[in-house]
Amino acid sequence: MAVFWYTKAAEQGITEAQVNIGHCYYNGKGVEKDFEMALFWWTKGAEQGYAKAQTCLGSCYYIGGGVEKDFEMAVFWYTKAVEQGNASAQESLGFCYNNGMGVEKDQEMAVFWWTKASKQGEASAQFCLGLLLPIREGVEKDLEMAVFWCTKVAEQGYVDAQFYLGLCYASGEGVEKDFKLAVFWYTEPAVQGNVDAQHNLGICDENARAERFSWRSTDPPVSQKGELSTAAHEEAGSTTPLFVNDGIHAVLFEDDGCEISRRSSVDD
Repeated sequence: MAVFWYTKAAEQGITEAQVNIGHCYYNGKGVEKDFEMALFWWTKGAEQGYAKAQTCLGSCYYIGGGVEKDFEMAVFWYTKAVEQGNASAQESLGFCYNNGMGVEKDQEMAVFWWTKASKQGEASAQFCLGLLLPIREGVEKDLEMAVFWCTKVAEQGYVDAQFYLGLCYASGEGVEKDFKLAVFWYTEPAVQGNVDAQHNLGICDENARAERFSWRSTDPPVSQKGELSTAAHEEAGSTTPLFVNDGIHAVLFEDDGCEISRRSSVDD
């Protein structure tokens, strides 16, 4: 029935209904999945200047949902939406600038748009800021702000950010080294099955004499300097990004840091 009423309203030009019926078609909720129909309704809303529809349409062009991939068109619609302050579009435009998709690569512009989105509470933008600030090219690294933004995300329960914070506290990156806090932030990812977090808890145990965990290896491959080892990661065949020494900033960055993975805003 939701699809029926959304359609009735959408046909009368109600932009919110056009966005909602687009989501129904895109995700196959209450109707057979149809990317082209989703694109149709989001285009209707976008052409009326509705920022949510513009963001969804931009994401269709970004990922090729119902239309051929066109990064320049994605940037076009994201830009329309960010002019209205849409946080999801700000986050997505940041990805475009960071990865050079549809626009010249510009990490400072990525930071600019992610900061805008982060201040509106976009968790993935906050996490991306935390990852990018320490490794920007040609500028002073800002490890403290990286920890600040990752903490914001971690406090919302995002396990990737929690794992990253554990690494920061274990290595003293952007914050004073604190193995107890490393254990605190590693624990939830470990409970959810992150093999690297489980192994690093064992390392924290060895270094800080914290309580032992049942999954700790009886012979953990740790160097005398207590460096984070990838041996457990390799043995388990995990696809989780590796973190060794100063390589902790590789999270979600692909191809040697060239591209950040992103979720699609059309799934919101």
